[in-house]
Amino acid sequence: MIKMAKFLKRYWLLIFLGAVVSGLTFFAFKPKKPLVKITTLTITSPQEGALVLIENEPLIEGVPPIHSLPYTTQIEPGLYIIQVFKEGYQTEVRNIKVEKDKENVFSIALERVPNVLFYRLLTEKNTTALGWHNNSLLYAVRDQIKEAEENRMMAFVPKGGTITWDGNNGQALISANQELFHYIPPYKVEKLDIVSSQAILSPSGNKLAYQSNQTIRFITLPQKQTITTLSLLAQESLKELAWSSQENSLGFITFQGQTYTLYLANLTEQTVEKIFANTLRLDNLAFSPNGKHLAFTAGNQLIIYNLSSHEEKRVTPEENLIDAINLWLNESEIILIEKIDQNRVFDKVWLVNSKNGEKTFLAISAPMANRVDFNVKPKLSPLRNAIALAENKGPIWLLLVDAQPQDIFPHLPQLPQQPPYSAP
Repeated sequence: MIKMAKFLKRYWLLIFLGAVVSGLTFFAFKPKKPLVKITTLTITSPQEGALVLIENEPLIEGVPPIHSLPYTTQIEPGLYIIQVFKEGYQTEVRNIKVEKDKENVFSIALERVPNVLFYRLLTEKNTTALGWHNNSLLYAVRDQIKEAEENRMMAFVPKGGTITWDGNNGQALISANQELFHYIPPYKVEKLDIVSSQAILSPSGNKLAYQSNQTIRFITLPQKQTITTLSLLAQESLKELAWSSQENSLGFITFQGQTYTLYLANLTEQTVEKIFANTLRLDNLAFSPNGKHLAFTAGNQLIIYNLSSHEEKRVTPEENLIDAINLWLNESEIILIEKIDQNRVFDKVWLVNSKNGEKTFLAISAPMANRVDFNVKPKLSPLRNAIALAENKGPIWLLLVDAQPQDIFPHLPQLPQQPPYSAP
């Protein structure tokens, strides 16, 4: 019995020791879970004050954390969705891939969405032309040139005359029975003793381009000295002229047979280049502020042409479009106004990115009872924060861009509360 007891004691001791050794061996040789490698992620934006939200980041008190840019963090490699946003800009949502052993730097540019609203001026109705004299808005009605803020009469227009403003210094060209007159604010109207069916005053008012038979002549004002001349083809009719703001280039559109052709005249180098041709009507020709791009419509579709690379961007028009007007807000943005051929449909105002041709909805002409008068060319203020528009058989309106009426005319009454007509 004693021997059996000793045997059992030793037996259980050996089993216990074996179990301990086995356990130690198991833990010693158990495969280890590989460590997750962390890498660096940096997000920036050229828009100062932009914010970013990164999907799957740990919540802080149940709320996703929002970070100011530039932002750098340590993060696991993988796929992430980020949102970059700022008031006054379109939110940008991106799928990004964060890789290990790499510099993961993402710069996200945002597109601006201006705040726009309409303001009606207490002007006379049936305006025929608009122009700016520094920060004063001028308009033509009947046979008069008037100032819009106080409706003061500035000058008389010769009988049957049409007036065109092409700069922001108030100077304008008046054509009456093909005779040309030069309006110099505030009160002066001079006869130029020139007969022409097509003419345009330069933005400074110091040069004039006009058609004489099948020739485009360029002269200085008031001296009337010839700068140069350009010859048109025998059967070409001149449809439109546009100066660059630097006054060293002139764009012009001709029509021959069934083709419209756009040319660029370089007055410094005395050259003429054919830019574009189409059977669709070419219209609304305008240089960008630095003169490096041309915007025009072909059959109401907006085209943005790069004069250096000769590349063009086409902007998708709305359905049932019957007319469009474009004007440069700045070098990278164009205001586009489109008229739709439907009763009781408002005109639409868009902001077009000149780099990629994408357009963002800004507003509709809801405040205007009779929509925009497309026979009166809209005019951008010198500060580029207001566009003067004429209503059909109505008064003048200001389309304000990130501005209030008092920023344009300090003596105007405060804007009454009205529903927003800008894009959300």
